[in-house]
Amino acid sequence: MNELIIGREVFEREIVAGSAAELDVVHALKELFEELGGDDVYLEPLPVMTWIEDECFIEAPELRIKCLALPYSLSIDVEARSLYVHYYGNSIALREDPVNKIAIAPYPDELDDAKYVLLKLAKAGATAVVFYDNYPGRVRRIVVCGSKGYSYIHGSPPPIPAVAISKESLLKLAKSINGGALRLYIKTRVVHSSTGYNVVSVYNGSLESEVILSAHHDHWLKGYSDDLIGLESLAKVALKLKNIDRKHTYILISFTAEESGAPGYASWYWSWGSRKYLEGRLVKRDLDKIALAVNIDAVFTTPLRASINPFIWNVIKKLVDLSYISIDGATVDQPMFDSYSFTTVGVPALTLHTFNELKPNYHTNLDDGREWPPNLVEKVVEAISSLLKTVDSYNINELYKLDVSTFINDLLGDAPVETLILLMKLRELKNLEGKVAIDRFVRDFTKNFIKASSDCRLGGRTLSSITPEIYLLSELIKEVREGLVGEVEVSVIGAEEVLFNAYVNTHTQLEVLKSMYVTMASVARKYLDYLNNIVSSSLIH
Repeated sequence: MNELIIGREVFEREIVAGSAAELDVVHALKELFEELGGDDVYLEPLPVMTWIEDECFIEAPELRIKCLALPYSLSIDVEARSLYVHYYGNSIALREDPVNKIAIAPYPDELDDAKYVLLKLAKAGATAVVFYDNYPGRVRRIVVCGSKGYSYIHGSPPPIPAVAISKESLLKLAKSINGGALRLYIKTRVVHSSTGYNVVSVYNGSLESEVILSAHHDHWLKGYSDDLIGLESLAKVALKLKNIDRKHTYILISFTAEESGAPGYASWYWSWGSRKYLEGRLVKRDLDKIALAVNIDAVFTTPLRASINPFIWNVIKKLVDLSYISIDGATVDQPMFDSYSFTTVGVPALTLHTFNELKPNYHTNLDDGREWPPNLVEKVVEAISSLLKTVDSYNINELYKLDVSTFINDLLGDAPVETLILLMKLRELKNLEGKVAIDRFVRDFTKNFIKASSDCRLGGRTLSSITPEIYLLSELIKEVREGLVGEVEVSVIGAEEVLFNAYVNTHTQLEVLKSMYVTMASVARKYLDYLNNIVSSSLIH
């Protein structure tokens, strides 16, 4: 099949939400989906915050290196001594005082931990941070901000700016400065009153029920896997939808502001376009029309992985049997994808991706399709087509299954009795089939039980699952028993809620453990109340 998007100059450049480049892209997409037979194709405007780099370089004796400013760094022109930074476990290792110095550090293993490195160095007095890549030939953009956690509502710019260089540039820089001074120049713009656009194409079906297919058009650098391949796949699926009798109404959406753009430096800076789309659907009170949301993002190779709503495992299992999805490739829907916006409002959703395999090239200059296997787009389109055929073969009561036991794991150690009761009830949800209205139960359960939690620290973890706070507490309890020293915290991402916070040392270890057990029991009781209410409100009388 000829490519409809990949290879077109308008798409193959950095696209930032609210920029002039995005405006070119959304008009090109609108024109394309009109040509592909959409019954109603329109642009949905929404407010975004636009961050753009104009210039970024590092100067040292007889050397000038181009760098990439990390969003949302502000402009600076500073000359200072450099300081090399290393990591020791979950801590930053410093050989000297970083005050008024430019810190040079490798990206941490978990790239999003870059903001925790920056915040620690800013607190210690550093002037700026230069991150370099652990992989050769790569330079990448990772968003950093001034807030420790992840909030839909509040945030701030990073207290000091950060830039990225390649490993090769690091070696040139180290030879030039030899521990001396360097100049860092960054010129960026932040526009707080920009407009981004979702592109929506509707293909009417015979039923009122809707299936949403989505990707995103904003991307850092060239963004082939993240997410031009998603757009290409949408366009190829549209070609198929144009010429078939449709049972469901299919709504194809290219979201803006997936990479960044939430207003006011909100620290949950991503997936803003999908959240705003769903806000509009909430106002119209028609979310129940959406039977399923399918998102395509971060596809680098095959077989695919699927981050899913656990109630649609029976649908995904068919794709596993057909080898479109790897046997170990299914997890609960993850917060880094637009599908998670649907999950938070109770709509069953999934993302097809290979995020783990993309990581070496994620947000880098090398995400340009050079390492794709042959016919990757065609294989993705085949997987989506097979998925849609499977969805079409079910009615609503067959599409969702209440058995989520595959996604309920054992805890790492002993736990309060309330927690054990909760996990037992979750494993036995399948016994409710025939007793509850499945559609209503699935939506209420999804909204209240599938979340993401974080321990908000360098070297920490973010966990998305059913009742994730309980599993995160269980892991931290194990670490505290084994001698973890320092601050521990558990927060629900996006919920503006810190469930637990303490400082652990040998003096407080036993009492902190007791308080963590109390917290776990309290969280379990809350979920048991949720479950009882959901069951009673969805019972078939």
